[in-house]
Amino acid sequence: MPQELTLWIDPDGTLHSFDDLAAAGITDPAKKKRVSHILPATPGKRLFFRCLRQLGGEHGIIADWTRRWAGPWQVILIKTGATYCHPNRSECVRWEKAQLLAHPELA
Repeated sequence: MPQELTLWIDPDGTLHSFDDLAAAGITDPAKKKRVSHILPATPGKRLFFRCLRQLGGEHGIIADWTRRWAGPWQVILIKTGATYCHPNRSECVRWEKAQLLAHPELA
């Protein structure tokens, strides 16, 4: 079954996507740029999350486990500082994507 991707290209030719391009068969180099942070909203859990991510990185078993934690979660857009908080992490990701599609300059 074909995978649907959301892509956009900057005037300088930089390709952006929310999705894993290599998994979709796109192997040309693409810049990966962090546009937000999605973190636990409670201070204690946020500290533990950051420590684990510092040790384990953005990918792998630890990162997958931390993404499944119960909320609340908070999204912080890096360029504007805009925030959104929700008990469900996937809702935070949905909000982030909606903001980036509505305002491509944030990417």
